[in-house]
Amino acid sequence: MKPECCESDEMTPALSDVEQGGQQKKVSFTKLPGYDTREQKRQQLAEQVQKKKERLEQKKKDDENFNKKMNCFGGSCLVCMILTIIICIICIVDYYLDTFTDRDHIDNQLTVVSEKWIDYTTPKPHVQVNCTNTNPCKDWTCSYVLEHFHKTPNECEYDDYLVPIGITNIFLVICCICQFLNN
Repeated sequence: MKPECCESDEMTPALSDVEQGGQQKKVSFTKLPGYDTREQKRQQLAEQVQKKKERLEQKKKDDENFNKKMNCFGGSCLVCMILTIIICIICIVDYYLDTFTDRDHIDNQLTVVSEKWIDYTTPKPHVQVNCTNTNPCKDWTCSYVLEHFHKTPNECEYDDYLVPIGITNIFLVICCICQFLNN
C-alpha cells in the first residue's frame, strides 16, 4: 500500500529501507591523507624528534659560541696580565737604571773634606791626611773619599730607595717562584 498523496516514485527514507529488503547502506568515510591516528602520532613524534634535534643543535651552537667568548675573554685577560707584568718589569728596570745613573753622578761629584781622616788604603800604620778648615782638601770625589777613608760626607749620601725596593723585588720573586712550584 502506497499512500495516495505521494507519487509512486517517491518514498520516505524509512520505507525505502523496508522495501529494499532491510538492507542498510554501509557508510564509508573517505580518509584524508595523514588522517590515520597512527600516522598522526608518527608525524607528531617525528616533529618532536626534529624539534629536539634542532634544540640540541642550537644548544651546541650556543655552547660553541659561549666557549669562543670565554676563550676570547680568557685570552684577553692573559694578554692584559702579561702586559701588566711587562710594564712592571720595564718600570723597575727604568727605576734601577735612573737610580744607578744618579748614584754614578753622585760618586763622581767633587767634595770638600775639612777634617783629619785616616787613609785606610795606605799600609799600616795608616797615614792621616791633613785637611782642615783653613786648608781643606778639594779635589776628591765621593767614591775616592768612601774608598780611602770609609766615610760618607753629607753631599755624597744617596737619596733614593734602592735598597728597600730591591728587597721587596727579591721577596716578590721568591713568592712567585714558590707559588709556581706549588702549583
